[in-house]
Amino acid sequence: GLAAFQEQNPNGFWVHNLRLAYEPSEKIRATLILGNLTNREYFLRPALMEAPRNLGLRLDYEF
Repeated sequence: GLAAFQEQNPNGFWVHNLRLAYEPSEKIRATLILGNLTNREYFLRPALMEAPRNLGLRLDYEF
């Protein structure tokens, strides 16, 4: 169970994420989102592996 998992994995770790935004005008913004930069395999709960390295792009336009 969860208690046994926590006993077997007592050490913490770091997961690094990055978010960069660019605003070419007051109405437009582009955001690049990088998750899990080091591609670390980690679990917050037993048998529930978290996401590997991922990339997202968000575009916002204000009318």
